[in-house]
Amino acid sequence: MLLDKLLYVVNKRYMMKSLRIAISLLIVVFTSYAINAQDFDRPNGFGGQLLLIDHASFEEGQDFGFGGLTTGFEFSYSRHLNKFISLRVPFKGGLLSSGEFDFAKNRSFIGLDLTVQATYFGNESPVAPFVYAGFGGTKEEGVDMYQQIPVGAGANFRIGKWGFFQVKAEYRSDLNNDLPRKNMQYGLGLVAIVGPTLTTKEIEKMLSDTDGDGIDDDKDRCPNIAGRKQFGGCLDSDNDGIGDADDSCPDVIGLKALNGCPDSDADGVADIVDDCPNTVGTANGCPDADQDGVADAKDKCPDLPGTAGFGGCPEAPASDVVSVTTTDKMEDENVTLDATIKEDTNDMTSKGAKGLMVDSDGDSFSDADDECPNTAGTVNGCPDSDGDGFADRFDACPNSMGSLAGCPDSDDDGIADYKDTCPNAKGTSLNNGCPEITNTAPVIVNRAPARTDYTNYNTNTRLVPESAMTLMSDATKRVQFKVLSNDLTADSYDVLNQVVNLMISNPQYQLKVSGHTDDRGQDTVNQRLSEKRARECIRYLRERGVPENQMSYIGFGARFPVAENESEYGRSQNRRVDFQLFLMN
Repeated sequence: MLLDKLLYVVNKRYMMKSLRIAISLLIVVFTSYAINAQDFDRPNGFGGQLLLIDHASFEEGQDFGFGGLTTGFEFSYSRHLNKFISLRVPFKGGLLSSGEFDFAKNRSFIGLDLTVQATYFGNESPVAPFVYAGFGGTKEEGVDMYQQIPVGAGANFRIGKWGFFQVKAEYRSDLNNDLPRKNMQYGLGLVAIVGPTLTTKEIEKMLSDTDGDGIDDDKDRCPNIAGRKQFGGCLDSDNDGIGDADDSCPDVIGLKALNGCPDSDADGVADIVDDCPNTVGTANGCPDADQDGVADAKDKCPDLPGTAGFGGCPEAPASDVVSVTTTDKMEDENVTLDATIKEDTNDMTSKGAKGLMVDSDGDSFSDADDECPNTAGTVNGCPDSDGDGFADRFDACPNSMGSLAGCPDSDDDGIADYKDTCPNAKGTSLNNGCPEITNTAPVIVNRAPARTDYTNYNTNTRLVPESAMTLMSDATKRVQFKVLSNDLTADSYDVLNQVVNLMISNPQYQLKVSGHTDDRGQDTVNQRLSEKRARECIRYLRERGVPENQMSYIGFGARFPVAENESEYGRSQNRRVDFQLFLMN
C-alpha cells in the first residue's frame, strides 16, 4: 500500500510538470500566430488542450476524488457559422483510470467528436462563456469502439487579437449500458482564430507588393520599406511631412523649401551646408557685410566689395601686383620684394584695400586665395605634377595622370587601376573591379595579379605593414558623426588617436581621407557634407600633432557607394570616411 501511494504522488507531480510545459508551449505557439495574423474575417479556429480525466469516480464502489485522475490531450478544429454558433471537431487521446492506484492497469484511448457550440457575447468579447453538446466515438485499448454524448461548458479569455486562453469541463455519457464508460474531462489550453485560404488574386497582389504596404512595387518609390501612400510608399521618419525619398535630412524635422532640412538661423541656408548654422548670413550661411560673396571671417576687406581671388578686396591693376619671396636665412622672417614699390611694406595689408595683391610664391594666385602660398602651383596655387587638374596634395596618384581622384581608370568603371583587379575590363566594386560572374556565357578577362601593397600607384613598391593597413580599415568602420553634422562622436576619438600615433611615428606615411554619403538628398548637399566630414578628420589629426603636409582630404558625395542604397543597412555602409595610407617618395 505504501508503494502504491508513492507511485501516485510521483505520477501526480509528473502530471503537473507536464501540464506546465504543455501550457507554456501552447502559449508561445498560439500567441505568436495570433500576433502575426492579418485583420480580416476569420471563420476557422484551431485549439490545443491538456485534459484531466476522471473516470474512476463513475465506476461502482468508487468515491469522487482526484486519486484516479489521468491525463490526456485534445486538438480541435472549429468552423464559425456566425458570431455566436460554431461547429467543432475535437480529436482526443489519453489514459482512462482503472479505478486503482496501479497505473500499469490504466487503459489508453482515442476519440473523435462532432459538437455544436454556442458562445455568449461572441468571440469579440474579452471573456466569452460557451456551452456545447454533440456526439462522438471512442476506441479504448482492448475494447471495441463505443458511442458517447459529450456535454460541456467553459470560457475563452482573450490574450491577443485572435488568441484565447480556454478552460472547460465536459461530462461524457455513454450509450452502452453493458459497458459503462461515463467520465468527466477538464480542459486547459489555447485557441487561435485564423483566416481563410488566400485566393490566386490575393497571392498575386502580395507578390507584386514586396513590402506589403498596399502599393505595387512598380509604383512604390520605396518597394522594400512599408510606407504611406501620400509619400509614394516611403516613410516619413522625422514626421515633417516630407517623405524620406525627397528628404535630404530624413532623421531631423526640417523645412519643405530646404528639402526637409532644418535652418536654425532662418537665413535660407540649410544647417547641413551652412558654415555658420547659428548666425544669419548669405555667404554659405555666414555674414557678408559687403555682399561680395566672401564671408566676413575670410574677407580681408569686409567693408569693400571684392573678389575671392583677392581675398575679398577689390582687384588690383597689373602694375600694382607685388611678388614676394622668402629667404631661408632671414632670422626675423622678414621678406624681400622682387619689385620696387613706393609704398612701405608695413602698409601692405592696408594697401590691399586699395588694390595691392600679395603673391608670395609668384604663381599669380594671391596669398589670400592660394592654398599653397609658399609653393608655386597651377591648381588653386598648389603643384600638380602630372597635370591632371588634381593638386598633388589631393592626388592619390600624383605622378600618373588620371580623372578618378587623380588616378587612372583604364576601363572607366569608377575603380582606380591601382585598386582594380581587372583594370582592362569594366567591373563592379563588389567584385574588386572585375565583371560579375553570371550563369550565362563566361566572361574572360585579362585579370591582373592581385596587389598586396598599398603604395602610391606606379610610384613606390615598398610595403606598408599589415598592422597599419588594419588600423586604416578599423578607422573607416569606427569613425562616426552626429546626425546631419560634421561633428565627430566621442566613439571616434580612440581610433583617431591611434592614427595620430601612427602618423607621428612614421613621417614617411601619407594619409588620404575621403568622405562619402548615401544617395538621399541633393548632390550638392551630399558633396558639401562629404567634404566637411573628411576635413573634420584632418582637423582633429592636425590639432594633435600630425603635420599637415602628411595629410590630404577629398569629398566624393554619393558617387562611390560600397553597397546598394535601397535599404537602411546599405545606406549606412555608404555613409563613411575612408582612410587610405600611402608611402611618400
